[in-house]
Amino acid sequence: MILREDLSQSLRNVGLELGHARLEALWSYVELLIKWNRRINLTGFSFDGNAEAALERLLLEPLAAARLAKSAQRVLDVGSGGGSPAIPFFLGLVQTSELVLVESRTKKAVFLREALRATGIPGKVVADRFEQLVVPEPFDAMTVRASATVAFSATNPLASSSALYSGSATRSRTASFSTSSSVCRCLSANAVRVES
Repeated sequence: MILREDLSQSLRNVGLELGHARLEALWSYVELLIKWNRRINLTGFSFDGNAEAALERLLLEPLAAARLAKSAQRVLDVGSGGGSPAIPFFLGLVQTSELVLVESRTKKAVFLREALRATGIPGKVVADRFEQLVVPEPFDAMTVRASATVAFSATNPLASSSALYSGSATRSRTASFSTSSSVCRCLSANAVRVES
């Protein structure tokens, strides 16, 4: 089981600071995720079993990626599931304004709406497939994990610039960066791919 002090200590151990309000929002998300994960499968991690692995993968990795990305006003997450990496990533960014979560499964979309409400994160949940998403303006950052390959189109400018988080940033305590041309077409700028 993850305790509030475990979360605070883990953040200190890897040099991540969120500030009081964002730490409280992150803790609200953790409590909600643990509660809902008992009823519906939101994540493959058991919080009663290997809580340390869940803490690292679901919280610390996206927070570390946010530190690398620094800021993004509008963030899109595809295949949002249990809300990670999107929610911790968003809470770890310096400047933000909106988080849009795309999740096609109704039960998970309901959870995500509750998570946005509980954390006070401004945003919305789109209960549809990514391929059906229509947006009026581009996003500054996009996160993806455990989703099928997302097809990007040069005629569908979903994002303007910044980061694509798609995997682990803290497992090896290093991050590798590369520019992905397919993502750059979508982002209309350089993309940072964070994974180990």
